[in-house]
Amino acid sequence: MTPIRLTTVDLQRNLPSHYLARGRQYADQGRVTGLRHIPEQNRYIARVTGTASNPYRVDVALHRGSRGTDIFGACSCPMGVNCKHVAAVLYSALDEAGLEEAPAPQIDRSPPEPAQPALPIELEGWVKSLERAGRPETPRDTYAPAVLQRLLYVVGMPKYAHPPKLHVHLVLARRLKAGGYSSSSAYHNIRQALTRPPAFILDADQRILRLLLVEADAYADADFVLEGEAGSRVLAALLATGRCHWLDLDTPVLRAAPARPGHAVWSFLPTGEQQLRFVTDPPSSVAVPLLPPWYVDPSRWECGPIDSALPPALSEALAGAPMVAPQHAAFIRAQLEQQLGHPDAPLPQMPEVVEVADAAPVPCLRLLTMEALSDGP
Repeated sequence: MTPIRLTTVDLQRNLPSHYLARGRQYADQGRVTGLRHIPEQNRYIARVTGTASNPYRVDVALHRGSRGTDIFGACSCPMGVNCKHVAAVLYSALDEAGLEEAPAPQIDRSPPEPAQPALPIELEGWVKSLERAGRPETPRDTYAPAVLQRLLYVVGMPKYAHPPKLHVHLVLARRLKAGGYSSSSAYHNIRQALTRPPAFILDADQRILRLLLVEADAYADADFVLEGEAGSRVLAALLATGRCHWLDLDTPVLRAAPARPGHAVWSFLPTGEQQLRFVTDPPSSVAVPLLPPWYVDPSRWECGPIDSALPPALSEALAGAPMVAPQHAAFIRAQLEQQLGHPDAPLPQMPEVVEVADAAPVPCLRLLTMEALSDGP
């Protein structure tokens, strides 16, 4: 992943000015500890000492936006997203790297009117925490009767993705009284959903969106790619909403189901190529390369983990295997025997070679489009 450049202009565009002012103070006071930059993921991880007894955990992911760098910071404080602690971490990162180019936001240090002694940061934070504690929090776990819009999650494995990956597409649609949806469109307002959630965004949706921003790779504004153990957690959360669909909204809701035992085998395609697939009991048609791999059974609209005798990391790698042409089978088989070293690891079959001497070769030209290759979101 190409590193993403960060300046204070990006901070001013993504975070409120009062959070920036307080975050600048926190950074100057040395409240940020354990700052770690993960350049290949464009992430910053740190802890920030705030008003609580324990430091807050901050995880910031940077993404390329149409107007510069977009900032998605998750924090364990009550605010949760793009708070003053996120600002403190990014100011500290800019200070360490010497990358700050734009002026920091101006802080009005004039005495308030009427004159009043300024409260220490700890006391001011404590007073605000009392205000929040006095307000009863209403969980957002159900829809109001008048709310017909729904945030939906369409998952699939597009054929153009090499190696195959599970994509999640965010869709906003209107629920029909007779069932199904209408007026569907891609949902892009993730930042609004986290900071000023509309009525159709539930608490579960906010948790999923935070996971996608931090744990998944953004393929497009409303499209994310799931991988590894984090991808398994996200997929489980998607299924729990009851609003997850396979390939498109015309399919029934995809349901979470128990793990199925399975094993990996290579099978021949009509073209002579070999494809690795997981055979499960009961049978399923799709293996998703996660840690561990998951199955999708469109005949029952069920989805769950695959219980294999192989190590989970090896199973994930095998589930993402591309097709093997006949001329490559011997080489791939030898490589797998040498590298895997596991008695249950599947090996490609050796195709039978038939010599044809009396047939003239015929050239073939195949033309494909991205639409023809597409399958799912």
